Amino acid sequence: MIVLVEHGLIDETEGNVCTLETLVDDNHRHLVCRLCDLIEDTDCIDIAPCLTATDPKDFTINEVEIIFWGICPSCQNKHHSEIGET
Repeated sequence: MIVLVEHGLIDETEGNVCTLETLVDDNHRHLVCRLCDLIEDTDCIDIAPCLTATDPKDFTINEVEIIFWGICPSCQNKHHSEIGET
């Protein structure tokens, strides 16, 4: 598996769980649910967020990772039903 990641054949996304995918070198990001660890792909708009460190501390930066963290619809619905909301 590590060899496939190193050669760019698959990509590894880490959250509370790890997922491997074949979509590499494209402009998509991930939505990760903080409650159930669901990971979904999402397209990324071209407006760049912070991609440059103001003080890289002599690191040679070769990658920036963006992950959108939140609560998925299923977990939101479960939470609302548990507290009696509709």
